[in-house]
Amino acid sequence: MGSSPVENVDRPNKTDPAPLKRWDVQVRSGLTTASVQLAHEQDQLAQFGKREHQPLAFIWESDPALVVSPSDLHLPRFAAAARQSEAEGWPVSTRVTGGSAVPLAPGVINLSLIASWRTIRPTLGAAFQKLCGVLIDALENLGVSAITGHASRAFCDGRCNILVGDRKIAGTAQRQSSLSTHGAVLLHAAVILDADPVLLTDAVARFYAAAGDPRTFDADAVSSVARITRASGDELRTAFIGALANALARPETVPAWCDTPSSPSSPAATSAGP
Repeated sequence: MGSSPVENVDRPNKTDPAPLKRWDVQVRSGLTTASVQLAHEQDQLAQFGKREHQPLAFIWESDPALVVSPSDLHLPRFAAAARQSEAEGWPVSTRVTGGSAVPLAPGVINLSLIASWRTIRPTLGAAFQKLCGVLIDALENLGVSAITGHASRAFCDGRCNILVGDRKIAGTAQRQSSLSTHGAVLLHAAVILDADPVLLTDAVARFYAAAGDPRTFDADAVSSVARITRASGDELRTAFIGALANALARPETVPAWCDTPSSPSSPAATSAGP
């Protein structure tokens, strides 16, 4: 799927009536450990799947880490690659969402959304649209015009990358759980705020080379909010986190994610490229 124009993304509607629920936005201060945060989100997904909760949003930033998906565990030399990555300062953690390896570090802002659903399960596309709409709206508040689409040769490429021009500045992934007539959705985005795209790309490339995977990447396919806005540091970080919180504060309800009924199924994981 190619790039889609900004106006086609399901962005927050400023004229919607007041919803029954709003996001509980939690901003993590300082740097967290990626493995700890990811484990907490997985636990929350399980809890949200059992009974309905107020929709939850985490905004967080971590120490350097390479976050892989379950499919990466089957690489020919995964264990050796993970040891090498950790020795190079990129400890490896596994996430429950789909896709491929994603580098997290100071300067990469993560947004995690968790919400319950009842009776009608949201499609993967509807959930991705909700997440991408929030990201595009927040970036617009910083004067950055973004779209969704593929970024060939970027790490963890997917159809719902957030692009500025043809370069990726964020990726997205999700996991859905289902228990008969109810379940939950976990959405994750990793936004390259002012981290170095070259260092991030190199961490991923070295991991896959050590793991015996032939794929290659191009750092020129990736950019950052800082490069586009020519801003950086605490001022940019505060502005972007504030823009995310403002976008999430607009009227939102979990049923807005649900567009067509679907039969019960096992948990599904997919990535559009975080």
